[in-house]
Amino acid sequence: MLNSFVCLTLPIQKLRNVCVYVCSSSTNMYGFALFLSLCLLLNTQSATLAQEEVSFLDDQPIITVYRNLHKQFFNYVGPNSENPERLKQARSQGKIQLPIPPDQPFPCPTEGMRSARVPTSVHELRPGDIDVVAALGDSLTAGTGVLATGILELIIENRGLSWCIGGQGTWRQYLTLPNILKVFNPNLNGYVVADSLSIDRASRFDVAEIAGMSQDLPHQARNLIKRMKADRSVSIKKDWKLITIFMGHNDFCSRICFLPKPEKALFQHEQNLLTTLRLLRKYLPRAMVNIVATIDVTVLRTFSPRPASCVTTHAFECPCVFGTRYASFQPRLEYIIHQWNRIQQSVAEREEFNNATDFVVNFQPFPEQLTLPTLQNGDTDAGIASVDCFHFSQRGHAIAANSYWNNLIDMEGNKTELVQREFERFSCPMKGMPFLATRKNSLKKV
Repeated sequence: MLNSFVCLTLPIQKLRNVCVYVCSSSTNMYGFALFLSLCLLLNTQSATLAQEEVSFLDDQPIITVYRNLHKQFFNYVGPNSENPERLKQARSQGKIQLPIPPDQPFPCPTEGMRSARVPTSVHELRPGDIDVVAALGDSLTAGTGVLATGILELIIENRGLSWCIGGQGTWRQYLTLPNILKVFNPNLNGYVVADSLSIDRASRFDVAEIAGMSQDLPHQARNLIKRMKADRSVSIKKDWKLITIFMGHNDFCSRICFLPKPEKALFQHEQNLLTTLRLLRKYLPRAMVNIVATIDVTVLRTFSPRPASCVTTHAFECPCVFGTRYASFQPRLEYIIHQWNRIQQSVAEREEFNNATDFVVNFQPFPEQLTLPTLQNGDTDAGIASVDCFHFSQRGHAIAANSYWNNLIDMEGNKTELVQREFERFSCPMKGMPFLATRKNSLKKV
């Protein structure tokens, strides 16, 4: 037991967009045994031949029961991003960025960073021209455990603090891409401002799901299209949209090593991306889509020293890396992870996604060579990670947001890597090139 409670996130192969949270106190061993038995049953059925891993767990009654249980656990633990005591605790552990004083100006000049007239080309978008933000992905985009200091708080999805879609507070409190873009366009739309689950209205255009995998991308795209079309504050034809895709970590951690032919996942991911991008292109014009490189999850092995609680959570959250039975699989996994990003890059560079004036796909590589920040004594800076040493803390999300912003500004062929500290390097648009970078406008060097 961890603090007399166990609450571990177990990705399930058979149920899309779902995790089972095994939560039990020492006085409720029957409930613990029941949940654990279900998880073991599901794990024994993990190896499947087909990508669409459908079972009775996908039936609507089961999904409804899961969602109700998930919501009950969420409410029991309680949202924490507006809780002064929990914020104080997270801050004391170095998990929240230092606030920026009111008299310190925004790092970049803002004059001229919103076009006088609405641009007609996606290759001439200034930061202030983005009207709507949206995101597809997994728990790293859903904001799982951003402020968690106890294992139970991993049930909370701090979507308002998510690096690419959270808009809670301002850049001075919480550095996120929407909080940066709001400086250039105060009327930015689509971001999240509260702790919420994916099915809640408050999640807005963050359609990321905990335990999300590549095969979920087309579903998330359809969900996003549906939400945008139903939102009267969005003009599908007129508004410029910036959409982030960040997916693959759960495939690496809890799917690929169970497959009879692991390399087949690469082809499947390519097909999932193509389906997703073609849906977005068809139904959401005036869009810049950014495929962000998936993190090499084997970097978690370098987390040092690793608390005992993280040894346990890593074993459950990422068995393909930390499971002893998969030790010999590691070179193969590392190859697949590398190829995964090469496929994402090649998909982004396909002519079909670069030959229009109202739609483009970029590949943003900043997380690809991620190394964990360290303290002066050489230990991993645990302040950048959540309590499970897997998900990002708020500081971790701020670092990701800073790096993502840099890549949006960086010219093609000159993309920078992940920063080690927030505001360590903060790129700014140049007068001669005020646009968000695409392959086309980088070649022109406008």
